[in-house]
Amino acid sequence: MLKEDYVISTDSSADFTHEDIKKLGVEVIYLEVSLDGKLYMEESNVKAERFYKDIENGALPKTTQTSFSRYKEHFESFLKKGKRVLHISFSSGLSGTYNQALTAAKELNVIYGENSVVVVDSLCASVGQGLLVYYACMKKKRENFGVKELFDWVNNERLKINHFFTANDLFYLKKGGRISSTIAVVGSVLSVKPILTIDKEGKIKVVNKVRGTKAAISSIVKSVETNLSAVKDLGKVVVAHTHNILHANELKDEIKKAVNITDVTTRYIGPSIGAHLGVGSVAAAFFGCDCRPF
Repeated sequence: MLKEDYVISTDSSADFTHEDIKKLGVEVIYLEVSLDGKLYMEESNVKAERFYKDIENGALPKTTQTSFSRYKEHFESFLKKGKRVLHISFSSGLSGTYNQALTAAKELNVIYGENSVVVVDSLCASVGQGLLVYYACMKKKRENFGVKELFDWVNNERLKINHFFTANDLFYLKKGGRISSTIAVVGSVLSVKPILTIDKEGKIKVVNKVRGTKAAISSIVKSVETNLSAVKDLGKVVVAHTHNILHANELKDEIKKAVNITDVTTRYIGPSIGAHLGVGSVAAAFFGCDCRPF
């Protein structure tokens, strides 16, 4: 029996499947994306595959920052049931959602009591964020962590989540201000693929530049091999993609060959992140070295 009655919450940018959500018992607040001005809620029945096909057909995606009021409503739905909330947020280096969640928590803590809602910045995104939340849920269940213990654990461990990815079309990252115009132009003209990561501040950083998809996959595999930790129970790699199953499977197979690990899974990157990557990206996330070296 848990010594504290609380829920773990996160943003849909963690890219969990419905099966993951049910298995972990995590609560998710869904972010908003629009296609050609039409609101697209991630919790709708439209699958990620359909989202990317619409982009391929010319639809332009745009993300909308989740409002303070939506976070307040989300958190308060649990507080009214007598449950505290630990919310693990999408990286503050990539979105303002962390600040919106924190503002909502501060207001609710005045009403419901100190630390009724605790918000922690994951400094992660997509399946990297999902991995951090996954491990947090396992700590809660297996080791009976309280809110303060789990908050401290997430803060201490979050920089061990490694992300390495590449984008097929740099237009979307440039449009969202995630990379410079120079990198986007060079990549497009010279077919150079930047290898990207999430740095210590939770921002996107270029760590390598290669030519062609094969070289990009090899670079990501090398990064996994170099940084993957052998820590017990944390040997898990998630490969993700934006409607690029062929190269995602290739990346998965190459990682399994290079590293003594069998738990390598693939999945789609959801719309809230995919809107900034476009179609064709591949990524790998894992619990890695003691601290991000970037």
